[in-house]
Amino acid sequence: MSSKINILTIASSNPHPGSAPYNEYSVPISQKFNITYCSYLPLGSIELNKNMTYHSGNGSSKGLYKLLVKLIKTENYNVVHLHNLNIAIIFILAALFNKPSMLKKTLFTFHTSYNLLSFRNKIFFAICVIFINKIACCSKSSYKSVFKPYKTIFKKKFTTITNGFNNNLVDSISNEEKGPNDASFLMVVVGRLVPGKRPFAVVDAFEAANLSTGELVFVGNGPLEDELTDYIKQKGLEKSIRLVGKVPRIEVFSWMRKADLFVSASLGEGMPIAVLEAIANGCLVLLSDIPPHREIDEGLDIIPKFNYESTPELSEKMVQVFNMPMTQKENLLKQYNELVFTKYSLENMLNKYINIYEGK
Repeated sequence: MSSKINILTIASSNPHPGSAPYNEYSVPISQKFNITYCSYLPLGSIELNKNMTYHSGNGSSKGLYKLLVKLIKTENYNVVHLHNLNIAIIFILAALFNKPSMLKKTLFTFHTSYNLLSFRNKIFFAICVIFINKIACCSKSSYKSVFKPYKTIFKKKFTTITNGFNNNLVDSISNEEKGPNDASFLMVVVGRLVPGKRPFAVVDAFEAANLSTGELVFVGNGPLEDELTDYIKQKGLEKSIRLVGKVPRIEVFSWMRKADLFVSASLGEGMPIAVLEAIANGCLVLLSDIPPHREIDEGLDIIPKFNYESTPELSEKMVQVFNMPMTQKENLLKQYNELVFTKYSLENMLNKYINIYEGK
């Protein structure tokens, strides 16, 4: 009989190269623990880690509910690790009506900031605060954003475990040269095309910067994709701005490796892993001046930032980086790397989760 701790990890995403619950939270510790990975979406076609057990829903809340009821009735889990508010609510309902004792074994990772939640998701979060045993915020900024009465009344439930990035994935990218056009100054924006990421402001700033060899690439999809495409066409910028859509994680890293500058104009984040990955891929970064971005280089202030409400300031900063001497760029990249590889390693993050799994 195995003496390993049994962990049920539940996420909306199926196992794939872009799934953090799979790649960062599960695979690296799959030999230490008995991990069952359960996804809302059906399993994909990728080769799965052989150390884990897999279950998947059919892409519906009802389908996942039935699956979770079956699992908690027939299996014995020591920890249930939840990665999404919708998923957490489904599990809470399954446990309440079938095996309430399972709620004492729950851990929820809060991957964003409270101010970014919709009204519905704030209700869901309140339910999680009541029923979930432990809530791990992904950064100090994420924790600070949480509605203060929750932290006062349920103080013992909350902890902060700063996100780490998977350097092994970064290392799997070959050492490529800069962009498709070596003479270009390539800027890349990575993430969902949603209002909170302010993609239109980035386009406006890029246009105003009027860089002689500037290129801008958006990596990711979302509800604003068609509108953003039309906006770029209206401005006649189709030759210098591209939307490549959602691509595999390795390809995201490839774009970062090619780019001269990574730009985030986001209004809010949890702990922005994409920024850390961009730095690890040798890319300078330019970030909106929000708490999660300030937290990255807290005490050092080595990353250029701009007022997220000021498109002219973003444009000005783009020009500054474009004109920055190569020696200054190399010095900044050296400081960036020293920061992320020591402060934001995946190992540091996982060690803290392991302590929770083992009840320490």
